[in-house]
Amino acid sequence: MSSMAWWVIGKKDLRDMRRSGLFVALLAGLCALILASIVVSAVAFHAQVADYQHYLDALKQAGSTATPANAPEFYPLQQLIGGIEYLEIIGALLAIVIGYGIITKEKSRGTLLLLLSRPLRSKDIAIGKLTALAITWAVFSCCIGFGMVAILLLIGGAHISGIDYVRIIETAALAAVYLFFWSAVGLGLAAWAKQPSTALIVGLMLWLVVVLVLPQIGDTMDPDNQVPGGLFNSLQIARPQQHDIMAHFSGYENGRNYVESASVEKHFERSTFGFTGIKPIYNQQSLGYVFAHLWGNIVTVCAWALGGTLWAIWQCNKKRLLRKESI
Repeated sequence: MSSMAWWVIGKKDLRDMRRSGLFVALLAGLCALILASIVVSAVAFHAQVADYQHYLDALKQAGSTATPANAPEFYPLQQLIGGIEYLEIIGALLAIVIGYGIITKEKSRGTLLLLLSRPLRSKDIAIGKLTALAITWAVFSCCIGFGMVAILLLIGGAHISGIDYVRIIETAALAAVYLFFWSAVGLGLAAWAKQPSTALIVGLMLWLVVVLVLPQIGDTMDPDNQVPGGLFNSLQIARPQQHDIMAHFSGYENGRNYVESASVEKHFERSTFGFTGIKPIYNQQSLGYVFAHLWGNIVTVCAWALGGTLWAIWQCNKKRLLRKESI
């Protein structure tokens, strides 16, 4: 078979996924969930802007020329928080299932034996399937990005600047990398396990620990999260003083950060929250400033994706792919 055998397999998997009702339903459901969350936020954003504008109009009609001292500021990209959270939690779970399914369907149909009976390397199968997954998540992320822009413009009535478009593109690109990582893990587990059920259980346990448990432990250990709205904000402590206070607890804070850093989900969240300005310290900052502070998180997400890819290729050897399920 030609050196492009992996691409032939990749195109075949793309066709299979496009024709699969379950696969289309999973992606459509995830897309609808993410965009519905953004719609709700966009409607609330539009209402807040309209209420404030009505307030200003009422002041003008009353003959007042005073401008409110604490005028609210509205940042449209901050309305993406719900969609990003759904993507990083529910999206990761569905990505595992999709990666798992792309191998188990071949095992259940017996087509792996047919594929490997030809002059085909087992790593070509892995690379082809990973390529199909990468293209799938790239297209999905593009659709989500377009949906975000359309909702903010048409429903939220927001003004999106050129730099905001770049921020959305960066968020969508990193989302594709993050989701691809989880699909690679699902694919590798399906190749590794003798029983398909074992692969699915291990994948769900890994998702539970990495996506839910570790980030929650880190958030719970954060002193500022002990009070709704933030402990420091409730005490009206300025940011420089916050840093001075936390400097006395550097050991504790480093330990908490290590727990959070063990989760790829947390690195993805930090990066995307920085891109979109959801994290206040990055709001309205230049892209250079954001990258200077978050490049480590971005590189970590990409490194996890690369590691997941190499691990999946390693697991997809002929011995594992052809072994029969234990009864």
